[in-house]
This record gives sequence, C-alpha cells and structure tokens, in this order.
Amino acid sequence: MEENQQRHFVLVHGAGLGAWSWYKLQPLLEAAGHRVTAFDLSASGINPKRLDELRTFPDYTLPLFKVMESIPPDEKVILVGHSLGGINLAFAMEKYPEKILVAIFIAAFMPDTVHRRSYVPEEFLARTPMENFLDTQFASFGRPEDNLTSILLGPHWYKLQPLREAAGHRVTTFDLLPSGINPRSLDELRTFPDYTLPLFKVMELIPSDEKVVRVGHSLGGINLAFAMEKYPEQISMAVFIMALMPNTVHRPSYVLEEVVTVVAVKIRRWLFETGWIQVCVMSNSMCWGVPLSAHVVVVMGTQYYDGRENAHIEYSVTDLLQMMGHASRPLVDNCGKCVILCHAPEVPVSNLVSILETQGESKEVDYGVAKEWG
Repeated sequence: MEENQQRHFVLVHGAGLGAWSWYKLQPLLEAAGHRVTAFDLSASGINPKRLDELRTFPDYTLPLFKVMESIPPDEKVILVGHSLGGINLAFAMEKYPEKILVAIFIAAFMPDTVHRRSYVPEEFLARTPMENFLDTQFASFGRPEDNLTSILLGPHWYKLQPLREAAGHRVTTFDLLPSGINPRSLDELRTFPDYTLPLFKVMELIPSDEKVVRVGHSLGGINLAFAMEKYPEQISMAVFIMALMPNTVHRPSYVLEEVVTVVAVKIRRWLFETGWIQVCVMSNSMCWGVPLSAHVVVVMGTQYYDGRENAHIEYSVTDLLQMMGHASRPLVDNCGKCVILCHAPEVPVSNLVSILETQGESKEVDYGVAKEWG
C-alpha cells in the first residue's frame, strides 16, 4: 500500500460480537485518513434479524453482501475479518472479487480455494477434543427438519466467573434483552426496565433469606441501579466496574442522560464550529462548559425557573458576563455583539453596563426592554 494513500476498510466482526468490537481499530484508521465501514451481521449487534430466521451462512452474511453491492465498480476495498468473520470474507471474496483489493484475516478461519467454505470450521470441530470446549453446549436449534446446531459458549471460556467459582463462590451470568442468545428483538423494547427484565427474573429467584453481590460493567451500572431500587433487601453489595453509577438523589437514568447530553454538546459544538449550523441554542448552564464563540450572542431573558424554590431567579452578574464572553470570534472579529432581552430594566443588566464601561471592554451591548413576549 502506497504511503499516505487513503483506503476503504470494511470490518467484519466475529461470532457473538458486532460492529462495536472494532471500537479501537476504527478511530485509528480514520485518524490516518482512511474510510471505514463497520456493521452488524444478521442477528448480531443491533441488526433486527432474529437468530431463528437464519438458515444458511449466506443469510448471516447478507449485510456484508449489501455493503459490497454499495461499493462503486471502480473502487476496491480492504476486507478485514476476525474469528468466524473469516468465513464471511470467503463468501464476499468469491462473490465480489473485482471489488476487493486485499483480505486480512485476524485470528480468523481462513478457507482455501480447494475445499468448500465450511471445510475449515468443520475440520476444527472434528479435530478438537470435546473436553477442550469445557462447558460449551451443543444443541439442536429451530425446526427438526432444518437440522441446525447451536453452540453456546460456556462461562468457563471467560475469566471472571471461573476465578470466582474457583474461590468457592456461586456465580450467575445471563443475557439482558436482547443481548447474546436472548430471543427478544431490539424493536420489542420500549423502556430500560424492559431491557433489565432478565435481571429482575434472576432477583425474583433469589431466596428471601439470601443476599447477593451484584456486579455490573459499563451500561450494566444502570441495570444494577434498577435492581437495587426494586430488590434492596436481597442485595448485599453492588460492584460497579467502569460502569455508569447512579446516585440516590436522581432517577436511575440520570447518569445516562448526562452522558448523552455531553455527547450531544460535543456534536453540537463540532457542527457549529465547522459551519454546518449557523445558530447554536444552549442552556444557561452550558455557558461555562462549552468554549464556543460567535459574532452575536443573544441572551433570552435574565431569569431562570428554580423548581425547588418554585420561583424565577435572577442570573448572577458573573453568569451574564460569562454568556457575553462568547461574543466575538478570536482572530475573526474586532468586536462582538451581545443582545440581552429582559422584561424591564434589570439591576444585573445595569450592573453589567457599569462593569463593562469601567473595564473598557470592546464588546458592544444592545441594552433594550422587551415589553411583550410571544
């Protein structure tokens, strides 16, 4: 590959994973100037297909086929497959050879050009002693006439559960909705308690005289919060491992909403700075944390409603000064303009004018009175 030449990478995940599994590689490739396409195969990640709707490997590979169909005829992509994704790559390489520059197999099944595409996984299963699969379960799946086999990788394949069990503890792991092999589909969920339902069912099975140690990771912290609120008498301790951790003051979804707000602010800031949007509307609380500047800043009122006090509270002079500070773009404007709207001449606004005159600020303040609203 020529140095500094931009390429289009198509990332294909392994079994039981999704597009999310490329969360480290994708930004690195994009930072290097490459284009990256990552997606969920059928019945994986957020793909709406159900597992019992799939009958063949091409059914499972269909999203990759759709990506390849969208590639222009004069473009060649770099296919990257992990684990079972190597088989998906083989199907795509056979179906769209003229659109593929190179295929990269990362710890993946790698079919050859002599045998059928299923040869490698079949040989792997045939040559691997059953004891090597530990507690993995093989079972028939779907209709008997389809002759399908499901493989459920047991928890002993992973790290935390066997360590805890080796120490003499009892461990329960499960799939939330619609994660892992849980049969529910994503479009069936409407609320976070729906998503948490398998955890509620586990808690209901706990004897009344038993207390459990709940462990949650990442978004699982929110599930823990719901369970702690619903079954406090059955929980000895909750352990949050790099997880969203609600408090006892706000509702369980508060932390998640705050995270989403931070992300939304970053997106809004980028859109404004790059010129995709010309007017950016922000709440008063954001004036301290969002380093945006504009030629004109409009402050829509000098009061905010405090629900705890059940009253309208005046902004402090420092808050108003901070809002005004966003007026004027460094290295672009010689001066900035701030328009403050209020019902009647307000003391904080009058103080602002005095402060600005005293400090010799170069910002122009349009000080007017809005007699009617709406």
